[in-house]
Amino acid sequence: MKAAGLWAGAPWRRLAAGAALAALTVLCGLALLSLSGWFVTLAALAGLSVSGALAVNVFTPSAAIRLLSLLRTGARYGERLVTHDAMLAALAGLRLQLFRRWSGRGTERRLQMKPARLLSRLGSDVDALDGVYLRLAVPLASALAVALAVGVGLGALADPAVGLASGLALAALAAGLCAVLPRAARSPSLRRAVALEALRSRTIDLASAQAEWLMAGQVAVQRQLALSAEQRLARADDRLNRIDVASGAALSLAGSALLAAMLLAVAVLVDAGRLGLPLGALALFAALAAMEPFDSLRRGAIDAARMRWSLRRLAAAPDAAAPDAVPALALRPGERVALIGASGSGKSMLLNRCAGAHASHLLQRSELFNDTLRENLRLADPQAGDLRLWAALDDAGLGDVVRALPLRLDTRLGEGGSGLSGGQRRRLALARLLLQDRPLWLLDEPTEGVDAGTARDVLARLAVLAHGRTLLVATHLQREAALADRLLVLAHGQVVADLQRGTPAFDTALAALRPD
Repeated sequence: MKAAGLWAGAPWRRLAAGAALAALTVLCGLALLSLSGWFVTLAALAGLSVSGALAVNVFTPSAAIRLLSLLRTGARYGERLVTHDAMLAALAGLRLQLFRRWSGRGTERRLQMKPARLLSRLGSDVDALDGVYLRLAVPLASALAVALAVGVGLGALADPAVGLASGLALAALAAGLCAVLPRAARSPSLRRAVALEALRSRTIDLASAQAEWLMAGQVAVQRQLALSAEQRLARADDRLNRIDVASGAALSLAGSALLAAMLLAVAVLVDAGRLGLPLGALALFAALAAMEPFDSLRRGAIDAARMRWSLRRLAAAPDAAAPDAVPALALRPGERVALIGASGSGKSMLLNRCAGAHASHLLQRSELFNDTLRENLRLADPQAGDLRLWAALDDAGLGDVVRALPLRLDTRLGEGGSGLSGGQRRRLALARLLLQDRPLWLLDEPTEGVDAGTARDVLARLAVLAHGRTLLVATHLQREAALADRLLVLAHGQVVADLQRGTPAFDTALAALRPD
């Protein structure tokens, strides 16, 4: 996918309106400072004589200054509101687009192998793109608007040559910042991005697999790898900070040079009688105010390499594969059906396609979180009270275990449900299933990885608790398929056999599955 395609759903009108408001804010500031300088100088000169003081109209400039102040304040507020709202909407649409691209067939396995990469894409990479608009495009538009306004305004009010030279100088400064700084910051920006992703990945590995590293005696090695990534990140940050300081100093010198050149030009024009002192003051203050958007542009230009790299990485996200053809599947209310077949035959895919608002799903590996038992259960029903939670735990065969805990429902689980055995985690997932009052239960190898005793108990409870509900089980185990009254044999995503209980083919297919 081309990088431009990432912005396909961006709210372009709001983005353009935000950039226009930002330019208006800067132009109002430019006009306000220039007009104030002109008015103060004019008033000072008029005060040298009574006739001059009486001849000066102070009301119109004062009103104009007040108007510009109010307009600048309103434009600044509108700019902040519109630009950030538009950019947040654009990034939200981008994240949705990326989720769809990464939900394609086969991509989830690659993402699970490198979760830090997904975290970087959805986190720092997407966040970096707000700088393309807020810290680069908007300041650049403002800087060019200022260059045009200074060139035209000074050319009309002071001297055409001075206006042209000032406008070209400001435009050249904007172009120079956008050309030089991204190239200078490219290497440290890329090193920083790589080091940050490595630090995130190694920190996650170190924290989530502490037991494994301890058993392997590799904790010190993993800690050193994380520290090494942190040191690389610090070196890259130091280099970027140096570029930031140096470019800030260079920009300050450029502003001073522009002001000095303007002062010299004004002195020559005033001495020659071609320009009055009030307009000379206006030109000087215009040169001073014109530098306002360039500092923001400088900072954005330093980050431009990181923005470009993030854009390229996001554009390289895998395209969602075309959905597999899903076989027609008719289920009668209260029917119990098992999907069987070799690994890769499409059982889980078909189960996922059946999931929806009216289905309750029990996965082979249910996610449990670093939170209390109560909150892990309430993921299924946020409004469930303690009485309902206890009922679900009792039905799942976990009530007595939880009652024996000192904190009971307030017992906090570790990451992934650590603190509970494998069988207890399976029962907790079953209790969470029971809290969802849905007519269709989808079970994906519900007892895989637990001991035979626990598996038999869980399946017995499922057989009773699923009374009146439709049950669809994806399995390759005899004990799970025995729940079903009908077996659907899958191969290459297609149903190749539909077997009813009580037929020899059903018994043969059931016996061919992996025994308990």
